Amino acid sequence: MKKNTNLIVVVPCHNGDFPLAEQLIAWIGELDGKLPFPILIAVDQTVDMNRVVPLFEAAKAIFEHARAIPLQILAGGWKPNAMFLASSKYVMENYECPFLWLEPDCVPLKSGWLADINEAYQKTPLRFMGAVVEQSGQKGLPAKHLTGCSVYPNDAYVDFERIAEVNSGRAAWDIGGGEKIVTASQNTTLIQHFWGSQDKPPVFVETRTVDAPENHVMLDFIKPNAVLFHRSKDGNLLAILRKNKPKQTPPKTPSQTKTLE
Repeated sequence: MKKNTNLIVVVPCHNGDFPLAEQLIAWIGELDGKLPFPILIAVDQTVDMNRVVPLFEAAKAIFEHARAIPLQILAGGWKPNAMFLASSKYVMENYECPFLWLEPDCVPLKSGWLADINEAYQKTPLRFMGAVVEQSGQKGLPAKHLTGCSVYPNDAYVDFERIAEVNSGRAAWDIGGGEKIVTASQNTTLIQHFWGSQDKPPVFVETRTVDAPENHVMLDFIKPNAVLFHRSKDGNLLAILRKNKPKQTPPKTPSQTKTLE
C-alpha cells in the first residue's frame, strides 16, 4: 500500500484498560485540539456500549474522522493477539492507509506528536516503523523485535496472520514476528518503549528518593527526541506532563449521540 496517505490511529481497548483509553483520548485533545487524522477505536465486545459512546464522541471532536467497532473475540485464544489480528484485518478491508497501533498505556509527549510520526513513516522505505528492541540471552525472546506500539502498513494483517506463533497465541505478535518483521522495520527514536518487567512497569515520579524502587523514574528518563512513550500503566506520566503543561482551554465535546460513525 502506498504511503502518501496519512496514517490512521487504532486504539484497542477492553474492560481492564478502558479507563486508560479515556485518559489517552482526553490528553490527545488537550495537546492538539484537532487532528487531521482518522481514528479507529477497536473495543472488546464485552465492554458496555454505554461506556463506548462517550469515548467515541470525545474522539470525534478531536480527529478528522472517527469510528468505533466491537471486536468479536473467540474464547480460548490469546486476547491481545486476537484483537491485533481482528483490528489489522478491519483496517486492511476498510481503509487505504497505514496505521499506528496506539495502546491505552501509550502517552503522547508533546503537541505535534502524531504529525511527527506520520512524517517519519512517509520518509522511510521500510514497511514498519517503531522502537526496535534488542536483548541478549533472555530465553524465549528473539534477539531483536519491533515493539507492538508501532506503525504498520495497511496490509500488515497478511504478514502476521501467516506467522504460526502469532495465530496460535504461542507468542505475542511482536515477539512472534521477531526477525521476520525486524528486517522490514525502521527503528525510530520518536517512539520510546520501556516495558519494564512483568510486575514492575515503569512508574514516573516528580522526584526520586535514594531508596526508591528501581522502576521509579523521572521525566529525564524520556529521551530528547521521543514524542510517544510506552508503557505507563498507572497514569502517573500523563499526570506529571499535564501538571507541567501551559494551561489552555480543552476542546469542547459534542453532546452524546447513539451513532458510532
